[in-house]
Amino acid sequence: CSCRPGFKVSPTDPSKCEDINECASARPPCDQICTNTLGGYKCSCNRGYQVNPANPTTCQDVNECQGPNPPCHQLCTNTNGGYQCSCTKGFSVNPMDPTKCDDINECAGSNPPCQQICKNTVGSYTCECNPGFAPNPREITQCDDINECAGPNPPCQQICKNTVGSYTCECNPGFAPNPREITQCDDINECAGPNPPCQQICKNTVGSYTCECNPGFAPNPREITQCDDINECAGPNPPCQQICKNTVGSYTCECNPGFAPNPREITQCDDINECTGPRSPCQQLCSNTNGGYKCSCRPGFQINPLNPTTCDDINECAGSNPPCQQICKNTVGSYTCECNPGFAPNPLEITQCDDINECAGPNPPCQQICKNTVGSYTCECNPGFAPNPLEITQCDDINECTGPRSPCQQLCSNTNGGYKCSCRPGFQINPLNPTTCDDINECAGSNPPCQQICKNTVGSYTCECNPGFAPNPLEITQCDDINECAGPNPPCQQNCQNTVGGYTCGCDAGFAPNPLVASQCDDINECAGPNPPCQQNCQNTVGGYLCGCDAGFAPNPLVASECDDIDECAGPNSPCSQICKNTAGSYTCECNPGFTPNPLEMGQCDDINECDGPNSPCSQICKNTAGSYTCECNPGFAPNPLEIGMCDDINECDGPNSPCSQICKNTAGSYTCECNPGFAPNPLEMGQCDDINECDGPNSPCSQICKNTVGSYTCECNPGFAPNPLEMGQCD
Repeated sequence: CSCRPGFKVSPTDPSKCEDINECASARPPCDQICTNTLGGYKCSCNRGYQVNPANPTTCQDVNECQGPNPPCHQLCTNTNGGYQCSCTKGFSVNPMDPTKCDDINECAGSNPPCQQICKNTVGSYTCECNPGFAPNPREITQCDDINECAGPNPPCQQICKNTVGSYTCECNPGFAPNPREITQCDDINECAGPNPPCQQICKNTVGSYTCECNPGFAPNPREITQCDDINECAGPNPPCQQICKNTVGSYTCECNPGFAPNPREITQCDDINECTGPRSPCQQLCSNTNGGYKCSCRPGFQINPLNPTTCDDINECAGSNPPCQQICKNTVGSYTCECNPGFAPNPLEITQCDDINECAGPNPPCQQICKNTVGSYTCECNPGFAPNPLEITQCDDINECTGPRSPCQQLCSNTNGGYKCSCRPGFQINPLNPTTCDDINECAGSNPPCQQICKNTVGSYTCECNPGFAPNPLEITQCDDINECAGPNPPCQQNCQNTVGGYTCGCDAGFAPNPLVASQCDDINECAGPNPPCQQNCQNTVGGYLCGCDAGFAPNPLVASECDDIDECAGPNSPCSQICKNTAGSYTCECNPGFTPNPLEMGQCDDINECDGPNSPCSQICKNTAGSYTCECNPGFAPNPLEIGMCDDINECDGPNSPCSQICKNTAGSYTCECNPGFAPNPLEMGQCDDINECDGPNSPCSQICKNTVGSYTCECNPGFAPNPLEMGQCD
């Protein structure tokens, strides 16, 4: 008697077989957990490992982080037999549930990152500044004082002085702050009071005043607010032609002997006019004088020193300081000014000359670059051009390619104002130095010119062929196959077949190629190959073979080379409690999803508690059921509709029914209520805000009368006081 594999002959009854416990041997066949089965064994793995599909006796690490439902809330790092959860920046691992991440409140520590106002956000924070400050553009956690006075529209009408976090307004002399709008200034009417500053006439001006005097009086030069009597007769131009007598606030005129007051102008005295006769004593101009006359000349003439009744022309251009800046030409009674070439008369002062900018007009004299100089201009040329030797305002192209030393390594083509370098066939322009050429490697591209082997040369290439090929005599880039089987001495012992670039040797039926000499043929052992003709046992014969079956199998009655297995799972008494799978010569037991094999009782299945252990499929609450589980969420969270097992935070602040009366800020799993400035949380009713009575208590913000308003307060002053325009809440 003999036994099937997995069994051994009973030492007490050689006619019976008993199961071999492969797991009890000194070297069990499984890498981790070995479970003995009837006629065999089954290998399984510890938690965090799975059976290696390539070698089912070994275990490989399960990468828990790669599944559709990774166990970590944020970052998952696989470890040997497990995993480790970590968090992104701005979060920390939850101490109660290390698979979850809690937001870090960066603003809650003793050293918050913001200089003034820090507001925590999910995974980060934002910095804000107090009124009168703005974020620093280079360091957003810092706040810079806003200089309200520096912008184009300062808040103060006249003088603005910046302070840390605010500003103060002041007024220029002659102005006072407006009591209702402290940023505005009102003009002070110095003339309106009971004691005006002027002795006689006071006129108010914007920011000041002016004093005037009644007719016949003038301002006192030492005290401009006082008026002194004007002695009209004492000045260099008395109002009377001859005799003037001053009176208080006025004067009277009299005439010398021989003169009489002019009947139409009492300040004048009429003399005999020698110049009014039919023949004037003067050549040009005659002026009557008291008791005589005086001759004078028109502009451009002067009295003749030998005959004072005649006039000589004045040569204005002959002096050391002629009136013209450049060219002066004398004319009878006057002169004219002209300018040197390159200059033009100044339209506002005709004696002056302005430089003419010849380059500024629509038609500059230079073909390319025109530079103005004092009284002239110079012409220059753009790079790649040179001045025309015959016409200096014109530019000729420089042919850089014709010199003794070409700027290009190979080919040079002159262009207008420059040149262009190119290369001979087989070369290309160097991308870093366009004046030089690099060899083109024709063999390096995706479409080399040779069919098989391409070798680059300087400026060209050569083609070669692989072994088994020869160059095509008509097209040297192509290779033709060599037919090794066509000669008188073929390389094969039996059958020779030519292939592209070589040949293959074949053998007659019943023979196979010799493994050491492929051209030789050996007899085939049909049973020795990887695919023997028999399903189980094969015995080679010369020119044939015989088939047999292993223990536990029987020959197939229709196909002699096949063996049929006995299906242990097909009977009414299955050895497995749930799933029985027949195997070749034996069987295996498996469990339904949600169950695992009982380690003590072969064929039995125990329920898997998916909620037990660090890799719970639920992000918050997991409840085990028979063969499965259900996920629930903590208060303040709701199931994610797209990802089973995950919970999303409920934003209690979103929607028309906010739980807070003023400011609602959502937090992970809950929310917090805050109040607007001027309000404080109601101690009895969560979410409600009560108005703060700033006027209540010993430290009132107002110096006299404080009236509370909803969310703020206003300050008023007692009768006889007015608000201080510079200090809010104070009364003057």
